[in-house]
Amino acid sequence: MSGGFEAHCNPESDSRIGLAGRGVLQTLPPTEADLGVTKADAPDPVRAGQNLTFSISVVNTGPDPALNVVLTDVLPTPTTFISLASPGGWTCVTPAVGSGGTVTCSIATLQPNQPANFTL
Repeated sequence: MSGGFEAHCNPESDSRIGLAGRGVLQTLPPTEADLGVTKADAPDPVRAGQNLTFSISVVNTGPDPALNVVLTDVLPTPTTFISLASPGGWTCVTPAVGSGGTVTCSIATLQPNQPANFTL
């Protein structure tokens, strides 16, 4: 299996600065998230002209929610995109049906220990 995928979150977009008491500025500690991605393909091996299905799972093992998570998966050459099933709350951009390219999915907040499962 070739191609690549990644998931990341952007802690910089959550400055966690708030006001406490009488106009005193308090800086809260940054969030800490630990993201993991697994990807499996079936059938393996696949024959030319046969459909290939990827099962992708993204999980945040915490301890805090992961913010602005992005999953990027590059379709391996010479495969082409057919369809994507994604979990609720995720926004995805895919190549046109029948073409190669990159699948990108994102979510504003991924809670700890709630895996997000995709079928590509």
